[in-house]
Amino acid sequence: MIASGTLAIMGTKEAKEVMQAALGRAKADLVIVNAKLANVYTGELLDDFAVAVKGKWIAYVGKEPQDNIGEETVVIDAAGMTVIPGFIDGHTHLTHMYDAAEFSRYVIKGGTTTIIAETMEVFPIGGYEGVLDFLESFREQPLKFYGTIPVMISISRTCNGISVETIQKLLLRDDILGLGESYWQAVLQNPDQLLPLYEETLRCGKTVEGHSAGAGGRKLMAYTATGVSSCHEPITAEEVLERLRLGIYVMVREGSIRRELDAVSRLKDMDVDLRRLILVTDGIDSKDLLERGYMEYIVQKAIDVGFDPMDAVQMATINVAEHFSLDGILGGIAPGKYADMVIIPDLKTVRPEYVISNGKIAAKKGDVLVSPRKSVYTEASRHSVHLPAEFKPEDFSLIIDTGVSSIKVRVINLVTELVTKELKIDMPVTDGEINADLDQDIIKVAAIDRTHCPGRKF
Repeated sequence: MIASGTLAIMGTKEAKEVMQAALGRAKADLVIVNAKLANVYTGELLDDFAVAVKGKWIAYVGKEPQDNIGEETVVIDAAGMTVIPGFIDGHTHLTHMYDAAEFSRYVIKGGTTTIIAETMEVFPIGGYEGVLDFLESFREQPLKFYGTIPVMISISRTCNGISVETIQKLLLRDDILGLGESYWQAVLQNPDQLLPLYEETLRCGKTVEGHSAGAGGRKLMAYTATGVSSCHEPITAEEVLERLRLGIYVMVREGSIRRELDAVSRLKDMDVDLRRLILVTDGIDSKDLLERGYMEYIVQKAIDVGFDPMDAVQMATINVAEHFSLDGILGGIAPGKYADMVIIPDLKTVRPEYVISNGKIAAKKGDVLVSPRKSVYTEASRHSVHLPAEFKPEDFSLIIDTGVSSIKVRVINLVTELVTKELKIDMPVTDGEINADLDQDIIKVAAIDRTHCPGRKF
């Protein structure tokens, strides 16, 4: 099970300190006063509230903070601004683009205080030890990072599958929240391979993350019956609604891979409960991160396309926490929860003035005030490319021995950065070789195994 609550994580000593502060018998380390408080549990916006923090934890929420304020207490006068919980990105991919420490610098200033990342990119190269190294880089950062276990569904035989024994070891970790996204077709086609992984995960009280793109009706129901409890693939309001009606938490993407908020926004007019709707990035590239920001941009866009501001905040805080059974420690502003908060001008304007993470002021007006921990990766992670010899240009020549002047070839049409389509095109053969054709925007691509059969190429 996931450690949940002050006692489970910090023990009785710190819990008693938080209790004393809650009772007004101990001074707080930090107090926010004169704030409007967004209560994501009830959907209320409460005027003239204060929040007192002891260590990493919220101790008091109310209108009488005087007993918590001492000479050494840091006091933030919100002056009528709104305090909301820190944002949570419930589904993203980091390993192929970012180091956790450097990524932290850019996302925390926008109010994101918790990130849940897939580890599927690490496992095919680094295996179990590689995933551990990746998780180690998450530790002791200014924001909280969690991971999910890679299911390793692949058309590549060398990369397909993960053992139950590996799953069991990873599930023992508190920084692992569940089993990562698994494609519905594979689950329905190979239940004997995948259901034992689901069973182990659910026995541990952790989640099974879904990937139901294209599924509907009975196929979606069969997939849901396995214990899958989320999906980040719906692209229309109707697809979202179908999944919500089955009890699935639906993650709406607005990152660099896909952007569905505009299409899904019609859901706001359908008079349905949105507490199982979640906002996620599903990965964001450096250009979008620098130009738009992170979760703060997505929450603001949800408001701009017509979602109620409180609903939008809930979709990036408590809804995510409840899905991953983290609501005992984060996702809302209440005693015994991590002191992860964002002060914004008002509920419709997601422009962080202060970001508080783990009880510390992490950013003020866009300036980061905390230093991420630089992780030193293992030798194996830093030297993961193993090739038998140096490649030469002729290794990538496409030689045709038939003596023809042209030949029909299969071409991958990149419809989007994510979606591809097979084309068959006549290509000229020059001196017995097929060359790239820049006029038609056709180039060569090679896949080279660097781990399992080093040097094997396709």
